[in-house]
Formats: sequence, structure tokens, C-alpha cells
Amino acid sequence: MFKAALEQVGFHCRLLAARVLVGAPTTPRARTHALLEVDTPQGQYLADVGFGGAGPLHPLPLLPGLVSHQPGSAHRLRHEGGLWVLEGDVGAGWSDLYAFTLEAQLPIDIEMANHFVSTHPSSVFRQIVTAQRVRRTRRAVLRGSTLEVRVNCHSETREINAEEELLPLLAQEFGLVFPPGTRFTAQV
Repeated sequence: MFKAALEQVGFHCRLLAARVLVGAPTTPRARTHALLEVDTPQGQYLADVGFGGAGPLHPLPLLPGLVSHQPGSAHRLRHEGGLWVLEGDVGAGWSDLYAFTLEAQLPIDIEMANHFVSTHPSSVFRQIVTAQRVRRTRRAVLRGSTLEVRVNCHSETREINAEEELLPLLAQEFGLVFPPGTRFTAQV
């Protein structure tokens, strides 16, 4: 949808796929994260609206080493061995978030990756409840039973102790209203 919106206003975009490195096991993960390379008069940019808690909030110039400071975080790209690596710093130092190439992906590639992350039993999105909401200077991220709220560079974390807290939290913090009694198969 983001690609279609950018193209509608005149940008040329290329679908890319990344291999998530955060918390990566010893064996590589599949390329399941979709992102965009966007051509602008100022050069190529990486645009990513869906990475989550540590992801960039603004487009990044596709240039190695250039640090992009954003509310509560910083990001930079590294180019090595034919791969681009997005690094993030949310206050604990730099860490690798994901790696990608500039090989264009077809919509079917993204569809297959989306199918895996939304249906496969080993997908983290099937194992824990996950939600995120970004506002101008505030980012709230729920992963399982942990809620992290970052305001600029200050971060607070709290545990959700009971499933009964989940629906009110999703409504209040994320604007997600579910019917009373809704239960999720993923863990809270």
C-alpha cells in the first residue's frame, strides 16, 4: 500500500526483501521483511514503514555510514560483501536490524513472505501478541507481555501481568478495539 501511495504521487519505487538479524538464531532466517528503495531527485532512499520497535521512522539515504537521528533512536546503513545492513541504536548501542540486497522483488515474493509470517507456527507473529503505535515523539511497542514506551530518548518498560489487561491496553495505547471476551491464540 505504501509503495502504491508513493507511486501515485510520482515516486519510482522498488520492492526489496530483508533478512531480519535482530535476535537471529545461529541459522539464517528467510527474507520475510518488505521494504522499499525510493528514487528521489536527491538520490535513492530506504523507506520502511513496518519494521517495528527499533525500525526507522523516516526514510534513510541509501548511503553507507550516514547516521539518521530520529526521535528516540538513530539508524545507519553499512554496505559489505554485496549486502546492505540496517543498524539501529535505541539507546543501548548499535546493533544489526536486517540485511538486504537491491535485487527487486516481485509482488509474489512479498506475498509468499507475508504468508509465512502470518501463518507458519514458527513465525514470531504467530507466537506472541505484537502491536506498535508511533506518534510524533512517542513510540509504544507491545511484544508478548512486555510493553515498552519510548518518549524521545527515555524508555519505560512494564509487564502485562494478566490477559484481562490486554484488551484495555490495546484500546488505550494502540487504538485497537476488540469485542469483549476476545482471546488471542498467541501468548500474551
